[in-house]
Amino acid sequence: MKILKPITTPQTILIQPRSVSGSSYSLEDFKDRVANDSGIFIDDSCAAGIEFSLSQEDSVSIYIRKDGEGIEEIVDSESSTFVGNFFELSFSSTILTEGETYSFKVLSGNNIIYKDKIYVTDKTNFTVKHKQAQDNYTPYNSIDDNTYIIR
Repeated sequence: MKILKPITTPQTILIQPRSVSGSSYSLEDFKDRVANDSGIFIDDSCAAGIEFSLSQEDSVSIYIRKDGEGIEEIVDSESSTFVGNFFELSFSSTILTEGETYSFKVLSGNNIIYKDKIYVTDKTNFTVKHKQAQDNYTPYNSIDDNTYIIR
């Protein structure tokens, strides 16, 4: 899960794409890897879209969809750079809201090169645990005759 801020200015994330420049991965390579790991390759559809390579010059877009509401946005990466086997992307979004979760896909052309979730918060101290269900109910008390109060 990636953590982003609820801002409309550019933010940077680091991803590890399914394929990188100079190391394109063919379907036969994938089948060999499965066989070498004592796996069973059943269907070509599970490996659809792996026969491509990604280069720093490729245009990359990010598809973002808000969980539960279906609000979505497709944005182009403002910059993309390889950092070892990782791909650093910088992009701006207008739909990120504090405390919400989103699913996102990184696309190179029609190929999905990465999928993940986003949690949006302006919190910076991650050593303090976040509680999502604060003061939402009163716990069971035997004197209350097994009743719960939901606010």
